[in-house]
Amino acid sequence: MNISLLYSKKPLALLGILVVVLLCSFVLFFQKSVSPQKIENQEVVFAGTERQLEYLQNIDYQNFFEKNIHIFFKHEGINGMVQRVIKALATGQIDMFACHSLAHDIGHYAGYPEYFGDINQYATKENLDFCGSGFLHGVEGQLANNEYPQSINDLYNFCKIAMPLHPYYNGCYHGAGHSFMQNTKNPTEALAQCDLLKVDESITVKDCYRGVFSEHVNYVISQGKGYSYLLDYCNSLSAVVQANCAQELHGLGLSPETNQAEIEEAFKKCTDKKYSQIIQENCVSSVAEVAVDRLVGQGKDVTPPEVVTLFNDKFFTAYIEATIGSFLKTKSINPAKTMNNFCELFHKQSQKDLCVQKVLG
Repeated sequence: MNISLLYSKKPLALLGILVVVLLCSFVLFFQKSVSPQKIENQEVVFAGTERQLEYLQNIDYQNFFEKNIHIFFKHEGINGMVQRVIKALATGQIDMFACHSLAHDIGHYAGYPEYFGDINQYATKENLDFCGSGFLHGVEGQLANNEYPQSINDLYNFCKIAMPLHPYYNGCYHGAGHSFMQNTKNPTEALAQCDLLKVDESITVKDCYRGVFSEHVNYVISQGKGYSYLLDYCNSLSAVVQANCAQELHGLGLSPETNQAEIEEAFKKCTDKKYSQIIQENCVSSVAEVAVDRLVGQGKDVTPPEVVTLFNDKFFTAYIEATIGSFLKTKSINPAKTMNNFCELFHKQSQKDLCVQKVLG
């Protein structure tokens, strides 16, 4: 070995060691001096975002939350976001519609592949019921987006976790139907994707169909077509899916500022004799459910429109059951007291008795 060559490299080796030491020192210094500042900046950003949210209502709250959802998720996680939105609903800062939409968005986080492994801690009764089961639908919707149909097993396994908890919606795969329609923009193709799902005695594809039809409403309205088109579309389908279609007519688009005249007109559209009885009954249910949400959201009393007193028994039953169901999911009122007072508003004793009977269950 050439000893002189070895010694000639020694200064270089020492220099290399010195460089490594300096780099390590720099990294440690950087972590100590910059990381706390970075964390502090993140906290400042969150605090500012949180303050801005305090002054927003309904659609403004919803839009701001959705835009900054990654910030809320980072600081309080899925369960924390659920509690935040539940509180906003309880204090009247948002209505049920904004809450349902936000529940969907939060549910999507729980369905992302990197978080789905923790689904058992998120799939609680409270979360599944969260704002009309919007959280439930959000999880399903995201799972349907995760390389479907490879994610069929994840969807089925989630339903097997969720259904024993008896969520408010009392069904599964609805959110998946939304995603299928969003992805295909074609209800026939979306319904075909529903048919690929795993089913058993307690889990069927009917709720997936409803999700498709619900999202189809959004698509049709965005295309400039109206609810008459949607009623005609539902009526053109086979009897097997007509009910699923009509159940998802979004109350024929009752506005947030709806009034008795608008609600009455919607019921008249539903009960046009050119539509099948299945369409008429389920359209009545859709309008009745949305009407309660809209009126309660305005702080108004829910009173039956005059046209309801003229309904036949099947239409009246559909109206009462949907109205009571909507009362039960509205956390900002006392449902038992409200429903009993509501039943007293009917002049016909037969209608009053049926209302009380449905309230008692």
